Amino acid sequence: MMIIDGSYGEGGGQIVRTAVALSVAFNKPVKIINIRANRKKPGLKHQHLHAIKALAELTGAEVSGLELGSTELAFKPKALVKNSASIKIPTAGSIGLCLQCIVPALMHIKEEVTIKFEGGATCGLNAPPLDYIVNVWFPNMKLWGFTAPEISIEREGYYPKGGAKASVKIKPSNLHPHTALERGDVLRIRGISHASSMLKKRDVAERQAREALRLLGAEYDVKIKRAYSDSLCPGSSITLWAECENTIIGADSLGQIGVTSEQVARKAVEKLKKEINSNAAFDRHMTDMLIPLMALAGDSSITTNEITSHTKTNIWLCEKFIGKKFKVKGNKIEI
Repeated sequence: MMIIDGSYGEGGGQIVRTAVALSVAFNKPVKIINIRANRKKPGLKHQHLHAIKALAELTGAEVSGLELGSTELAFKPKALVKNSASIKIPTAGSIGLCLQCIVPALMHIKEEVTIKFEGGATCGLNAPPLDYIVNVWFPNMKLWGFTAPEISIEREGYYPKGGAKASVKIKPSNLHPHTALERGDVLRIRGISHASSMLKKRDVAERQAREALRLLGAEYDVKIKRAYSDSLCPGSSITLWAECENTIIGADSLGQIGVTSEQVARKAVEKLKKEINSNAAFDRHMTDMLIPLMALAGDSSITTNEITSHTKTNIWLCEKFIGKKFKVKGNKIEI
């Protein structure tokens, strides 16, 4: 059984998500120790716990240490035995982070798998919103032959109560190597600005969208959808993405108490412009999400705006599974 030190690098939950995902994908048992050792509250959180439970249920895995706050976990996958699972997250744990664990694990499935979420956040703190997952991560993974899942959101979940309702259908894919070193020209910018129905009278979704359009519209072809959703608590989010000739660059911003709708939009625009100005193929957050895909597909190269600690950690972890080193030079990563 492979032993993974969860305190490596930033020592966060990403090691758990990626390790369990690759354990399933490569059918290699793992034991993760020192889980989230560098966080204020070490151990498994709800979004880790329930994503791993779903994968264990789907693969008939033997698991120990699968408890809230556990700092050690052993996971031994078997063959896929079910094609559906339900995940109930009683907090505002991120659905996007759950999918970072589940989707790479199921890239070699032969039949469609459906995951239903009850609870959790569609746009949580320090996590990719589902709008980014659907409009940036999934389309970029298509470059490697990945078949984008279908996501249906019945109810948005905002921090701090969560309460989302969503379902995801993951389909079989035929992965192949790919090289993406240039994003090409920006063709258009698209976006989604949404808020809780509780904030409709304050025009929160419209204000976020208007400010983003004001800051971007003179230079680019920009269209931003506005939407409201019933939710358990107030909240808002705006996600922007630049559709380029070869790849998609994304950025997002989460509404917070004491921050105006215009400030939320400006933050997303500033982040997107920074990524566009780098001329790299992928944004800094997309890059660490692509590393497991590159490990699975092999013989691939990308460029990124910034090689973050998350990216370095995923490279270190993936190398343990594939027995091969990634090459990192400047802003280029290849395997």
